[in-house]
Amino acid sequence: MQFVFVYQREPHARQMAFAEIPQPKDLGERCELARKTCDELVLDPALVWIDGMDDQSRALFGDLPSPAIVVDPFGVVRTKLPWAEPDALGPQVESLLAKVGQQAERTLIFGDGAELAGDPGPEYVGAALYVARRDGKLPDESTRRPFAVWAAALGAPPAAEGAAVLPDSWLGLTACATLVAERRDDARWRGWIDRLLANSSVPVRHWAQQQLVQHLRRSDDADATARAERQLAELRQANPWLVAPAR
Repeated sequence: MQFVFVYQREPHARQMAFAEIPQPKDLGERCELARKTCDELVLDPALVWIDGMDDQSRALFGDLPSPAIVVDPFGVVRTKLPWAEPDALGPQVESLLAKVGQQAERTLIFGDGAELAGDPGPEYVGAALYVARRDGKLPDESTRRPFAVWAAALGAPPAAEGAAVLPDSWLGLTACATLVAERRDDARWRGWIDRLLANSSVPVRHWAQQQLVQHLRRSDDADATARAERQLAELRQANPWLVAPAR
């Protein structure tokens, strides 16, 4: 179980106790304000996820001032509370934990003859990730349900002719990032990292470049390591807000 804070737009910028806090104009200013919040509230920065300037999390979860969202291991929203109050949240989490094991088992059954209609939802992508991250045995291609789910788990579109191509969505990128972080010895690792490095989002590319540098530092390829480190430095130079200033 993991708790995270999603840092979005300031709901009370230039108001009340926040009279001196302007609304950030770009992602760099939002990151700096989030860092200030972590300092003042003594929060671990790793637990604070900063939303993009399009506030996609509000579009996905609702335009609420301080909600609590409970998401199961397969990416399905199970509870949404208007206010993040521990007394109300605790029973909801306990109820989910009591049921999630059985639900996971049902979701991961591939031999029941059922087939999804249309694109796979997040629960099936989550199920595929669940198996892949635990070195589970993949079903035969003819019985995968559906083929695009495993493509998502492996972080690449299916190559089979006529197969549905999974778009370069956040589901696919999340699958790539998860596998990059947890399966560093997999032969497909470089393909997953390359997909992240090619993304248009600067934070996605920055995270992936850091992972590549760490990966290459453990190898004997000094030239490749130096090249990756140079590319990381160039990315940070072009986007100085990516790195927290010294305090």
